[in-house]
Amino acid sequence: MSAASSDQPLPSPALSARATSFESRYRAKVSAASGSGVWDWSGIVSEMSRIEWPDDEVSQAAGPWSEVMHVLYEVQTNVRRGTTLSVRPCVLSGTLRTGKPDSAHIVPDARGAGDRHIDFLIQQNVVPGEARYYLPSNRLPLAHDLHVAFKQGHLDFLPSEDAVLARLACEFQYQLARHAQASSPAPSPTPSQPQHELRSVQSKPLAPVRPAFALFYACLEHQPALLVPVFGADFTSPDIFYRSPLEERPGSIVYYPLLDRFRPPPTQRSVPPFLAPVSANLLIWAMKRRIRQLEPASLQLQKSTALLADAVALLDRFWHLCDANVPEVPALLEQTRKLITVGYPSSPYVGFFSQIPSLPFDYSSVPLPVAPDGTRTTVGTTPGKPAAADLRDRSSRWWPGLATGV
Repeated sequence: MSAASSDQPLPSPALSARATSFESRYRAKVSAASGSGVWDWSGIVSEMSRIEWPDDEVSQAAGPWSEVMHVLYEVQTNVRRGTTLSVRPCVLSGTLRTGKPDSAHIVPDARGAGDRHIDFLIQQNVVPGEARYYLPSNRLPLAHDLHVAFKQGHLDFLPSEDAVLARLACEFQYQLARHAQASSPAPSPTPSQPQHELRSVQSKPLAPVRPAFALFYACLEHQPALLVPVFGADFTSPDIFYRSPLEERPGSIVYYPLLDRFRPPPTQRSVPPFLAPVSANLLIWAMKRRIRQLEPASLQLQKSTALLADAVALLDRFWHLCDANVPEVPALLEQTRKLITVGYPSSPYVGFFSQIPSLPFDYSSVPLPVAPDGTRTTVGTTPGKPAAADLRDRSSRWWPGLATGV
């Protein structure tokens, strides 16, 4: 749903004033926040909105209220000598020629299903209990034409391989340990064993089917997400930046020529991955059916995304585990082990897919994903001018750990 959609009722002046006041207080809370992760910022919005915005007003004030969601992307731009203007650029195309960006939802709200998706992920401990469809962790500022392309499937944002493998490693180890616990025979009493010790062992409860969010996802989700833009063959917008292979700096972003005869086909447009303060778990959930790229994508992209899609499908099965499908766990563990050891033999995570359970497993031993070389921390460039301010430097007081990983 676009915050700037023309079919939405315009907010009243009173609601616009409340949104402005809301934003100023949000800025103050963000600056004073002790946490610096994706859900810390969303938690502030959630807390404030429950108090100040009744449900029937949130949709009416969607335009001005959604401005709050993109404060972390804000850039100070020099308008003239001694004068600056705060703008919130599109994460792909910057500010020039794009106008005010839409507030694009990562998990879509098709037929009102956005909250149902989030509720399920909360139930399965994939996102924290305060997660909501409208929060910043589920939004990206996108130019309108890019937002439309994203909704129509002509522009995809893929998760990073390491982000998926790190989550799979933790899920694998948790279910491996739980299965070993469930399969172990009950201890037999010995003449020398005190009865209270035996009762203590026998009464140890089986771990729940789904791990608590705090066990490892709280750490993984603390980091910004790495998004890899991929254009479909039907993408037609002329107002997008791409990384020119002729540029000396491989991470630089330039306009591609507006003349058709100089413009590369969509499948050859290359935009470097970028970090954004959104939930990687929500990104994986939203894109799980859009990861696999087909013709006319390059053969290399087809192979890499096919393998990544298989890994995400396994992660999705872990996320769907419940009491009813627990018997599937041994087969799921074996399928996961085979896929990762064969498909990603050089990955730093391959060693965690062992069938030997480590009790208790130290989840902090799973390395956090690291942004690959060439990852963009800018929000775009203006043709003929230096790149826009670096996102890491711009947001250092709000997000000290932005550049530490994916």
